[in-house]
Amino acid sequence: MNVRLVEARDRDLLLTSFKPMFGDWDYLPMVVDDWLKRSDTRFTWVVEDGPMLAAMAQAHETEPGEWYLNGLRSNPEASSQQVGAAILGLMRRMERRLRQAGAHSVRDGTLPSFVESRRLARILGFREQFRLGHSWHPCPSAAGGSTGPECRVARDTDAVFERLSRGAVLTRACGRFFTWWDTRRFTLERARRARSSGRLLQCSENGEPEGWAFFWHVQWQGLLVLSVMEGSDLALGALFRAGISAAHRLGCKGIGVVHPSLSEMHRRERLFGLQPGGCHTIQFVKELLPAAEW
Repeated sequence: MNVRLVEARDRDLLLTSFKPMFGDWDYLPMVVDDWLKRSDTRFTWVVEDGPMLAAMAQAHETEPGEWYLNGLRSNPEASSQQVGAAILGLMRRMERRLRQAGAHSVRDGTLPSFVESRRLARILGFREQFRLGHSWHPCPSAAGGSTGPECRVARDTDAVFERLSRGAVLTRACGRFFTWWDTRRFTLERARRARSSGRLLQCSENGEPEGWAFFWHVQWQGLLVLSVMEGSDLALGALFRAGISAAHRLGCKGIGVVHPSLSEMHRRERLFGLQPGGCHTIQFVKELLPAAEW
């Protein structure tokens, strides 16, 4: 077996070798061209076994020292022995390279229904850290209604950052928010960038703050993720309407509703006039020893 970085010649095999695992639900066709590009903050590996691609995985740096694992998958035509050897070889190579790049942790996510993925994560040394409910919806044609608190782009970024950081969503998610593709630390710098593009909001009633929100824009996917929302139900409704307006302004076709609690996420969906749906994503983490200690 040969573990190596992906090359342009692998494109067709990437799209066909693993398709039986996911069928039309596979996201690889949407990202394959991006994953073929070489970068110091993104690596894609494949495992060759003769003419077959036995396994693949992609890792990208979300912040200094923290990397996120995507697309770990095996070829369904490979034997269990081939799959085991391929995955272990790939992970050893990946972790060695990430340590050299200064990584101190790798994160991964999967769905509760993917039992084998959960089992594999634990075999590879990952531990479950938290769960996040997430639900995709087509962007409503109109937000509907205009009563309730007034929403606008946050004036005091530091104050909104502090309020969201102390809220239930980020507290239960270990200070991280969901981008739909990974989780990242909610930092003051990210809050400032969100404010500059109209994605950090505050709503007030009679001059008193009632709600706060941070949205994440996945531009290539046409998706606005309502990543962090805190406040009363009236404030949440106003923030949702502001999010729909922002989604239309950004040309998004979909919105993502997120909350660590599935029951609370479903309650909010009903509050917003949406059909409750979605599921948890299980977020794993693995700490890495420094290269000198490994």
